[in-house]
Amino acid sequence: MSILTVKNLEKWFGIQQIFQDVSFEIGYRDRIALIGNNGEGKTTLLNVITGKEDFDSGQIICAGRKTIGILNQSVELNKENTLYQEMLTSFESLFRLKSKMEECEKKLSIKEIYTDEKKLNQVMKRYGKLTEVYEMNGGYDIDTRINQVLFGLSFKESQFNQIIGTFSGGEKTKIKLAKLLVYNPDLLLLDEPSNHLDINTIEWLEKYIEKYSGSVLLVSHDRHFMDKTVNKVFELKNCKIKEYAGNYTKYTKCKKEESEQQKRDYQRMIKEKSKLENQISKFKKIGKFSQIRSREKMLESMDIIDKPTVEKRINFSIVSNKEKVGTALKVRGLKKSFNKETLFENISFDVNWGDKIAVLGPNGAGKSTLLKILLGVMDSTSGIVNFDSSKKLGYFAQEHDNLTENFTLLEEIGGKLGLNNYDSRSLLAQFLFYENDVNKKIRNLSGGERSRVTFAKLLSSDLNFLIMDEPTNHLDINSREVLENALLNFNGTLIFVSHDRYFVNKIANKIIRFDNKNIQIEKLVKDEKDIITKNEIS
Repeated sequence: MSILTVKNLEKWFGIQQIFQDVSFEIGYRDRIALIGNNGEGKTTLLNVITGKEDFDSGQIICAGRKTIGILNQSVELNKENTLYQEMLTSFESLFRLKSKMEECEKKLSIKEIYTDEKKLNQVMKRYGKLTEVYEMNGGYDIDTRINQVLFGLSFKESQFNQIIGTFSGGEKTKIKLAKLLVYNPDLLLLDEPSNHLDINTIEWLEKYIEKYSGSVLLVSHDRHFMDKTVNKVFELKNCKIKEYAGNYTKYTKCKKEESEQQKRDYQRMIKEKSKLENQISKFKKIGKFSQIRSREKMLESMDIIDKPTVEKRINFSIVSNKEKVGTALKVRGLKKSFNKETLFENISFDVNWGDKIAVLGPNGAGKSTLLKILLGVMDSTSGIVNFDSSKKLGYFAQEHDNLTENFTLLEEIGGKLGLNNYDSRSLLAQFLFYENDVNKKIRNLSGGERSRVTFAKLLSSDLNFLIMDEPTNHLDINSREVLENALLNFNGTLIFVSHDRYFVNKIANKIIRFDNKNIQIEKLVKDEKDIITKNEIS
């Protein structure tokens, strides 16, 4: 049974085609990942499905009275509402139903109606139907549903009466997700749902999606999240969609097999084509015209296989000096308080040269604050931070606040790094900025583009100690893999905050885990399934 059917969808932005003959079905309880590089049109497809964007031709058919809900950045919140008031807005249709039920209840107290059996039966019949629909849609469980979702997304009861406008950007994203989950549509469309969620909350969301009664189509670059949640993958590439069964890991295996088969088929075609052309050339020399025509027909009927192409990826390594040994950083008795509220205290740890340390913990625990104190851009309340004197520090900021909004890419790279026009363009090309792209203003860049500019700046720096806050946010999977390889080959020291479990598993050899205003230092141990386990350092 299909909840949604898309047939022969086409869409253009000016002269640029976004979708070409796109067709697919979403069945009952399907869990589908929509993947593709940045700029392929994934978010556009979600908006087309919900009717927020038009398309040029094709059909989108939603079965019966099925409802569709979407999570994306365009969803607006009422900044004047409290958190709980905002959650209640997801139930407006149920409240309208409740009002109709109350109207029936009032009519039942009117003498003209309760003394007239026919009128009484009519009102009772309508009241019964309204009550049935209200109950079927969870009208009597609204408070329970709200509490379940808010607690699951790590909100505290003390925040229920907090005004929406006072929440952080990441918390507002979680509120949008919470509203969508309690709305409980038949088809759930999620655009990067794990962004801004800590690991515990991501794991809760995975379980929620697993038990979800409807269907789910999600856009994500979180490989671990997709492995846990989906049973199909839709790959959007070159304006078309191809469907694969299974989770993300199975998809990558299928893609690898397809690529290897295409290479074999292409080489076989080239060999056969060359053989026929050599035979034609030979027969021409000796005048065997029937054989020539025979071979030419064989050439004409040959299936042409496209040459396997290599996708364009960002291409960089991070420069560092010769590998060092010993202690790179000592932290002793670190404490940070805001307005008499202690965020963390008694933080002490050592970092050795060559360590790659992930900082983990729930949102609000102080992870980014710790990084800023280490960088010296924020003061601690007390404690000592002591780097080795030979450290050469580089910083990747989550919000990219080290970029100048009014600069062009050329000004940001050339002006700040002292590079000439040619070298600036060459560097930007490694990060997929070509031709007129270099004249874009920083303020007009997407999140992924801002990340690429920041990495371009890091590339040209002489570094041996990197501090990174959510470096994989907004990067597509190809770019994440390039970053992973660059960091694995970086012989300096790295401290990073990330909620990407695949990335943490791949890079880190130690973990700083925030736990109730303090930390635990753990070695990273990987079992056969590459799942994070912990082994506390003595």
